[in-house]
Amino acid sequence: MRGLVLSVERWEANIIHARQFLHDSENETNFAHTRVFLGLQAGELALKALYYKQYPQGDKVEHSHLTTNLVKIVCNELGIERPQEIIDAVRRIYKHYEAARYPEETTEYFCCATYQVGCWTYPDILEEIQADVNTIFSWAEKQLFH
Repeated sequence: MRGLVLSVERWEANIIHARQFLHDSENETNFAHTRVFLGLQAGELALKALYYKQYPQGDKVEHSHLTTNLVKIVCNELGIERPQEIIDAVRRIYKHYEAARYPEETTEYFCCATYQVGCWTYPDILEEIQADVNTIFSWAEKQLFH
């Protein structure tokens, strides 16, 4: 028996995965750094979905992470304004990328000298990070389906 194969556009695949990452980031109960990383992935894929909807074969964002540069590329390519709220949310959460992506090289108690933001434990900041992820995701989804 063959499985059902659905054909979706690249942007649709990105927003589907973004929704799943967002759901998983809100429901992960074992590891705080996993919640953070899934949230970062959700925001990144939601922004990439915006780009790919307009440029299905485009490659300007393929290897981009959730940074202000990704926001800049997406907004410039689509001719839309870069909302300061989105820029601020991306700046706040991107500083957690390394620790969330490579937890074995850091710990859940992480000091980030590069960004000079001090030390924190993820359980203390999860709600703030999740709020920023939701802001980015909601904005991207609104742009996709307006």
